[in-house]
Amino acid sequence: ILDGNPLEDINNTNTVRYTMVNGRLFDAATMNEIGNHPNERLPFWWERDGFGDEFDWHAITLQPAGLECSCFGQN
Repeated sequence: ILDGNPLEDINNTNTVRYTMVNGRLFDAATMNEIGNHPNERLPFWWERDGFGDEFDWHAITLQPAGLECSCFGQN
């Protein structure tokens, strides 16, 4: 749900107020669930302890289990 009409000004697509996922309504600024069952979200993985700005997520995706980050191309 946008604050402005994108048909009047395309920049109004940057004014997202709410997001709906599988029938559940979320505040776009906080990603807390609102509506019939309000619920504060848990921290995202990068917001958890031990994952600072210097966290290299490629190190997690390049594990010995054979997982590979898609930004390095196909095997």
